[in-house]
Amino acid sequence: LKQNKEFSFAVSGRRLGGKILQAESLAKAWPLPDGGENRVIADFSYEFKKGERIGVFGDNGSGKTTLLNLLTGNLSPDGGSVSRGDNTVIAYYRQNPELGGDGQTVLEYIKDAAEVISLPDGSTVSASQLLDRFGLDGKIQYSPVTTLSGGERKRVYLVRLLMTNPNFLVLDEPTNDFDIYTMGILEAFLADYAGCLLVVSHDRFFMDRVADTLFILAEDGTVSGFVGTCSEYLVLRAEERAEKEKEEKAARKGTATAAKTVQSASTATAAKAKKRSFKEEKEFGTIEAEIETLENRKAELEALMSGGETDHVKLRALAGEFEKTGAALEEKYARWEYLASFD
Repeated sequence: LKQNKEFSFAVSGRRLGGKILQAESLAKAWPLPDGGENRVIADFSYEFKKGERIGVFGDNGSGKTTLLNLLTGNLSPDGGSVSRGDNTVIAYYRQNPELGGDGQTVLEYIKDAAEVISLPDGSTVSASQLLDRFGLDGKIQYSPVTTLSGGERKRVYLVRLLMTNPNFLVLDEPTNDFDIYTMGILEAFLADYAGCLLVVSHDRFFMDRVADTLFILAEDGTVSGFVGTCSEYLVLRAEERAEKEKEEKAARKGTATAAKTVQSASTATAAKAKKRSFKEEKEFGTIEAEIETLENRKAELEALMSGGETDHVKLRALAGEFEKTGAALEEKYARWEYLASFD
């Protein structure tokens, strides 16, 4: 499964031609107070093409927004370059956008981008019609932008971006700003979108519906590729981590067994005289099951924290339990090794 799901980030180095955007050897690091640096993006290369639907996945602080800003030209890289195609039009919905539109009505603000756009099926949509589609109809189109609520202004800003008819659409956490109704309309729009889509979202179900490929950002700044949905990746990651823990557990058992095997004759004789007490024997009979229970719970907590939970109180509680479970697991491992050392 892993081999089938991964893909290469190598680029050919040819002229863009019909390509939308090409990144070559991008690198970015933030300085640390001690004089060192935190490498966020390391040697990222990729050639973006029409019709690709890519989600960006990584833990908080892993550099997702930094990568988007590098690709869209809103942040200068420490190394590498980004080249756009001759006909590339980028629309970037970023977190906490500067909306503008002061002194204009909603419709005037949208028409500043374009009055009509063409859809993939050959039909056209006017600025007013697209506003209607996003629930901004009637009198609201003639209202000053400054009178709108924060959520309405962000919806209007999204429509303005879409009216530029971009062939490279970048969305950074749109689920933070929009209600279920707006997200449903956006998903319907994206279903017919023919350009290249690059999206960051903590909502894995939204990611599943709009992206079929992932960029996976690691702690060391490297970016790997995964062909599949966010949910499929989370399942794979959980399986890999469970396998790793299983191997580590087996290695610890092997180390304990090897240590017993290489004991000197005198130590072995002494060990034979040392037996587990009745209480320790009973504990040894149940400790492996306890370890397995803790390992399973740790994996469940990790999946919950990575599963799109937005309630910060619940996330803190999950993180606290995850830390306590990890500590309890380490104690059980150490205890198992001690009890296993008896003959």
